[in-house]
Amino acid sequence: MRGSGSRSGSGSGVGHSRAGSGSAWPQEGVLTRFAGARVAVLGTIDHERGARAAPHLVPVTFAMDLDRLDPGAEPAERGPAAPRVLTAVDAKPKKGPALRRLRNIAANPAVSLLVQSWSEDWAALWWVRADGTAEISDDAAVLDRARALLAAKYRQYGSVAVTGPVVVVTVEAWRAWSPVSEPEIYGR
Repeated sequence: MRGSGSRSGSGSGVGHSRAGSGSAWPQEGVLTRFAGARVAVLGTIDHERGARAAPHLVPVTFAMDLDRLDPGAEPAERGPAAPRVLTAVDAKPKKGPALRRLRNIAANPAVSLLVQSWSEDWAALWWVRADGTAEISDDAAVLDRARALLAAKYRQYGSVAVTGPVVVVTVEAWRAWSPVSEPEIYGR
């Protein structure tokens, strides 16, 4: 179903939902674009402004954790759990260890991660957004997993330490757009 103001076939519609969109797993192309992006913008809600709560956006490095299995399922029914995105505090210079994104997540774990590709050829534009719930983890196994995944994706982590904590985002919904395809919605 398209939202109001959408033109059939224009790719600019809002709210298009594919059959079977109750799954948090997007089609392969959406996941490939997201996982292959070099930077994401992490969106949290800054509650430190009191009644003037506002979005807080920060670029982050990230890695997909797709090898997890759903531990709560019976062995015969096990399949992939909701996809997770890991991003971690590293040793790049920062204002201090009490990062606003971590304080925001502690107050409200609802987050979004946006990746996009810009081109002067507007037919090549696209974006993918992952909406989910974030958890801040100091667990050694989670930190080791984040270090391995981030180092595999970014050569810079050969010389920059991933110190933690790790932000683990369990993706509950995916949104995607390009001018040459219908908007896609997966999950909630």
